[in-house]
Amino acid sequence: PEAPCMNTPSVPCLESPSSGRNTTALTDAATPPSSYRDNASHILQRYIDTSASEEVRNEQIVQIVSTICPFLLSDDRNDGGMVHDSTAQQPLEVKPLHGGLSNEIFVVKSATADQSVLVRIHPDVDINGVGTLPQDGRTQSKAGQHDVDLVLTSDDSSSDESRSEDSSVSSQSDQLLTQREIENELVAWLSQMGQAPIFYGRFLNGRIEEFYDNMRPLSCNEMAKHGAQIGSLMSKFHGLSVPASILPKPASSPTSTSSLSPDLDLGHIAQSIDSWFTSLIKDMDKGDDLDLHNCLMTMHGEWAWLKIELFSSPSQHRQPQQDGTTGSDNDCVNNMRQFLKESVLTHMDCQPLNLLQSQTETEMEASNAIRLIDFEYSGWNPRAADIANTFCEHCNMTDLCPDYGEEYPTADQQDAFLRAYLEQCPDQMKLLDASDERDALEAMRHEVGKHTLLSHMHWAVWSIDRIVRVNGDGCNLEWDYRKYVTVRMEGYETMKSWFFDEAARIPNST
Repeated sequence: PEAPCMNTPSVPCLESPSSGRNTTALTDAATPPSSYRDNASHILQRYIDTSASEEVRNEQIVQIVSTICPFLLSDDRNDGGMVHDSTAQQPLEVKPLHGGLSNEIFVVKSATADQSVLVRIHPDVDINGVGTLPQDGRTQSKAGQHDVDLVLTSDDSSSDESRSEDSSVSSQSDQLLTQREIENELVAWLSQMGQAPIFYGRFLNGRIEEFYDNMRPLSCNEMAKHGAQIGSLMSKFHGLSVPASILPKPASSPTSTSSLSPDLDLGHIAQSIDSWFTSLIKDMDKGDDLDLHNCLMTMHGEWAWLKIELFSSPSQHRQPQQDGTTGSDNDCVNNMRQFLKESVLTHMDCQPLNLLQSQTETEMEASNAIRLIDFEYSGWNPRAADIANTFCEHCNMTDLCPDYGEEYPTADQQDAFLRAYLEQCPDQMKLLDASDERDALEAMRHEVGKHTLLSHMHWAVWSIDRIVRVNGDGCNLEWDYRKYVTVRMEGYETMKSWFFDEAARIPNST
């Protein structure tokens, strides 16, 4: 999740690749092709030192932007044609975008071309020090910072304990680098397909993307109003056929038990939760923070239970009874449940700050467009997991004061979202039309509801990982991670009582 910010990057409307990029996007004529564009493999061998002075940092940003995005320096006002000059004659204005939790973000605006780009600087590879992305298979730390070499060296004077710690750091850093590489490959592919901000190019510790000034993020209380649009948008995203070479499907979870279906793909989010628990339980010293350690262990026990509930095979897990349905209706209900469990390309952070609309209501009505941004948590996951995460985000997570009973979408609001989602899936829509729609939608709401626990667990353990590995006190100027753990686990317990206790009645369900 991203904390609030004054400005937010935007992207074209999600549409089929054959229809081309939205007309409000920069045209090819305005952005001459470059070997960096939509190419995650071509990396400009420069980095931005975010710990340097503002003057030095901005100079580095301008140098990189000038190389990857020379169109920002163009000025065809003179008869002489295009001019490329980074002197005061052609200034580039650099402004920070506050609110990014996973990256440092800057907007670079051209005074002459009247265009802007977003510079996204990735976090350091070893979390504590600022490093660069891989170059020839290695990661090199910036001079003057704590040095972490990802390729273990032979040092006969090192103790076994030191070797073990180095190996652990190396493994974690390698994993971070792999995830970042996959993210860049995916975002470049989405850009090429016209489904994401234009990917202008990469440098050693970040990338440059398209940015629009005249867009704003939704607020949590606008989510329901735009529910049908968001549902349609998400369904189209889930329908993208991303190549396995760009986004590999996750292998079988190493922590899966015999009670889980052996051929069931747990998805990237479940595997991330497994990985975080494994590393946190190993590395976290309960003496440093007993309350946080006890919370982690309680959550770990809940996770063991939840995995069986969500990922066990149908024969191992009792499904709720659908009283009064015919055989064909039961077939539809079961089909819809299995449909929601299918592993597809998911966004997994479809929340108000990542959903954009035009600044003015008139423009919004004219374009009828909601735009989806920020694909950092995208991966292969069940459809229901992405929908559930979005339903949770109807509640006020931005200000860390959700009222789950009042803000979780009502049955009617969920149905509007789900119908719009199914309209992009003709086979499923035909099945719904030929059956008892009420029973089918109720079953879908329940299946999605069960996956809300996956959303809460994911963001809660993510927050603990951030507390332990980034800023031990759990609170910074941007985000209170400790409170977020509490808020998410309160949501977990609330929705567990709603969706795993048949006697419970969901508030606002009528």
